[in-house]
Amino acid sequence: MKSGKTNLKKLQFNNLSSKSHTIIIVLYGLLLTAALMGFGNIYGHATDWLSQHIVFPEIFRQNFYANKTLIPNFLFDVGGGQNIFNFTYYCFLSPGVLLSYLLPFVDMMVYIIIFSIVSYVSTGVLVYNFLRRHFGNNKAFACAIFALTLPPFTNHFHHHIMFVWYLPFFVLALIGLDRFFEKGKFLLFIISTFLMIMTNYYFSVSALVFLFVYAVYLLLKENEKIGKEFFKNAANVVFIFAVPILLCGFLLLPTAYQILGNSRIYESEIKFTQLVIPRYKEYFYAYTGMGLCATLLFAAIGNLCRKNKSKADIFLNGFAIFTVVVPLFIYVLNGFLYARGKVASGFTILFLYCFCSFIQNLEKKTINLKLTTIIFACYLVFSVYSVRNLKIGATLALEIALLLLIVFWKKKSLIYVLVGSILLVCAFKENSNNEYVSIKYYEEMRYTEITDLAQKTPEGLYRTDAFYYSYENANKLFSDNYHNTSVYSSTSNRTYQNFYLQDIGNNQTSRNCFVVAGTNNELFHTFMGTKYIIAKQDPGFYYEEISKGETLNLYENRFAYPLAYKSKQTISKAQFEKLEFPCSAECLMHYTVVDDAPERELASVINECEVQDEYRFVNTEEENYKITLDEKYRNKIVYLSFDIFNEGDYYISEDLSITINNVQNKLTDPEWLYYNGNTNFQYVIPMENTTELNLIVSPGKFDIRNVKMFTSDMIYTEYESPENLVLDESAETLSGKVVASKGEYFVTSIPYDKGFTAYINGQEVDTLIVNEAFVGLKLVEGENNIVIKYRAPLFLEGVIVSLFGLLLLIAAFFRKTIFNLIKKYRELVMYIIFGVATTVVSLVTFFLCSKFIFNTENPLQLQAANIVSWIVSVLFAYVTNKKFVFRSHASPLKEMFKFYLSRVGTLVVEMVLMYILVTVCSVNDMLSKLVVQFIVIVLNYILGKIVVFREGKRC
Repeated sequence: MKSGKTNLKKLQFNNLSSKSHTIIIVLYGLLLTAALMGFGNIYGHATDWLSQHIVFPEIFRQNFYANKTLIPNFLFDVGGGQNIFNFTYYCFLSPGVLLSYLLPFVDMMVYIIIFSIVSYVSTGVLVYNFLRRHFGNNKAFACAIFALTLPPFTNHFHHHIMFVWYLPFFVLALIGLDRFFEKGKFLLFIISTFLMIMTNYYFSVSALVFLFVYAVYLLLKENEKIGKEFFKNAANVVFIFAVPILLCGFLLLPTAYQILGNSRIYESEIKFTQLVIPRYKEYFYAYTGMGLCATLLFAAIGNLCRKNKSKADIFLNGFAIFTVVVPLFIYVLNGFLYARGKVASGFTILFLYCFCSFIQNLEKKTINLKLTTIIFACYLVFSVYSVRNLKIGATLALEIALLLLIVFWKKKSLIYVLVGSILLVCAFKENSNNEYVSIKYYEEMRYTEITDLAQKTPEGLYRTDAFYYSYENANKLFSDNYHNTSVYSSTSNRTYQNFYLQDIGNNQTSRNCFVVAGTNNELFHTFMGTKYIIAKQDPGFYYEEISKGETLNLYENRFAYPLAYKSKQTISKAQFEKLEFPCSAECLMHYTVVDDAPERELASVINECEVQDEYRFVNTEEENYKITLDEKYRNKIVYLSFDIFNEGDYYISEDLSITINNVQNKLTDPEWLYYNGNTNFQYVIPMENTTELNLIVSPGKFDIRNVKMFTSDMIYTEYESPENLVLDESAETLSGKVVASKGEYFVTSIPYDKGFTAYINGQEVDTLIVNEAFVGLKLVEGENNIVIKYRAPLFLEGVIVSLFGLLLLIAAFFRKTIFNLIKKYRELVMYIIFGVATTVVSLVTFFLCSKFIFNTENPLQLQAANIVSWIVSVLFAYVTNKKFVFRSHASPLKEMFKFYLSRVGTLVVEMVLMYILVTVCSVNDMLSKLVVQFIVIVLNYILGKIVVFREGKRC
């Protein structure tokens, strides 16, 4: 009894200790967040926070409120119109974002801040709970503090939420794996992994790799010998990994399709040395990589340099070292874009696990410190020699020297102080190098003023843009009727991006190749139907001020093209591609570019001017130049284009920019990760009431060559919008009515993407790419009732995959019950299985016949397709029913005759029902086929049991 009381007190003390640790972890996370943020700042980081991390979740939420659709396929409001699966990277369908749908009264910025902080401290608490199961409270507590201090975590929870919001679910999945191996319960792992993938598909890849590595580690701990039992357990592990991945099919498949089809236009070069030689900044101290300190790598090496190490320990610590030693691995995890360590920031939890094991082994005195030091020194010397980064190399060496001093001084508790101090210093240093969104900066955005002006625009189908902080506002929607031309996303419509950057003379203001925003080109905005612009100053000839604000004004373009119109003036794609700027832009304003148009003579109102062909700039600082043109240039549009020569003796590894009359072009350093490739600067400059060109040229030594200058009056064509033009965003359709003559086209400024289907007068027609990037249709003579719909490619296939994953999950839950039912009702279950298989065979055959051989709108051909599908499926059904369902041993000839006779009877029933449903009632042929098949399956079972296989059934 006494012993029981003592144990109870000890247990209570341990519980109190873990609760105290949890409270301290939470308080530490909150205090560190406040200390790093400083005074006068909003939690978010200036880079991308306002333009992406807050904006996209708000777009998703507002779309849900407006259209009552949880998973829309298309967003008409952003980037001219985009497949929504271009934006899944920004936590689309993340549980964190979905939760905000229940809180419409909470501002999205406030919500994101709160959720990020909660996720941050939750990660620390969960790391503690994961590690204490293996190493006890004290070691787990220290490592939880380390996790919250790691530079990638302190930085990205306010910088790039996509990089870290998955972490709580990731650590929960690790706990779920422990639970699976201890108790055989898999639900926690499957749910956590599912939520992790839903939060961010990109970073979940590396997380899944680590989870699988950890699962193999646990397998090796349970089974030292790799034999039959090991592979049996491994199969169970593969199953529990497959289920959550399949469950996410509805998100992963359409997203993968968009990623593969919409890669970046320009990519920075990856050098071979970057794939084979470790780069410090991708692994140590910096928030841009894994944020490790040297001790954590030393710990993993030390675990391999100890006595009596197991296969499991060799595997886990060896993998940890592999991630740091082989940059190629990081390159693969980044989707072959670059070798950046940020994708592996979750691997730091692996190193924390190794660190706990290292401390445990130090306490047992099993670490060979001499061998560990020699191996680490070799790694250090090789890396320093290869990368020539003496500063970080010296820092790593100093840290290990201090570590060894502490170990030999026999003050092992100071190791925690060493690691914690280093990580804390790095956290403050890395965060101080980055800029938070200050309250002052946020106020300068003037969101309220822009919103007020945007809401003054009338209802209708047109676009609006804000010429104010274009980078930050690229994705922001300021009213319910706000449709813009800009987009800033890691993945967006490649066809539209090509058009934006290459075909119509847009200037590039951003150093980031993913930004499609900021152009000051009136031709482009008129072409795209940008009827309203919010700006500080008059955009030019096409726009007139209609409302004045405190700082900004609202301008209307009375020449803006409709979002959809009828066109009879066409030019072939081949002829268009021979044109150069600005004639290419002029052509787009007057003609519709299609594949099969005839060659035509083009009359141009653009005149070329004589200018010097080449200029050289050698600027040590930014320079301003003023050029006064002849009076004949007043009230004209001036077009300028020239090439930037930044090579050889003229090469500088910095951004170059030239701004002319507030129209800026920028070329980024070719080694920049998001190199924009803008080597040909193009300008469309309205010389409204002026003859002066004001140039601002960045510092640098470079040439501009092939300088060309043109002028013209205003260029536009008057188009009329179709009758009853309606954009139904909830149904994701555009509809309208036009009367056309032969050879006319229906033209939109909605970017073309795979997934559009179109109907004219109820008949499906081909969707075309017109004007190099947009959805168009060839019209028929007379009245055209047009409907254009969008469905994301592979979305339905993804839903099917997800349903299959759900069936696997249900089967796993009720596996014992299902096994008993199969055993008890074997015949019925086998018939259902092969009945479904027969249905699939029939449907596939019918689909192939109706798609490639027969026209199912013709009653006779419909029945012909039905008969062919019947012949194929009956043959399959007989073989499977005889062998697996009824297990008959009777003579096949007599039995087959009765089988076919019974199926002829059900075929007649099927043909009659198909005739009634499809021909008489006009029900969809595939849907009718599916319904009729269920009826036929029941009839076939009854006939098979009591007529066909009754005499030949085995006992």
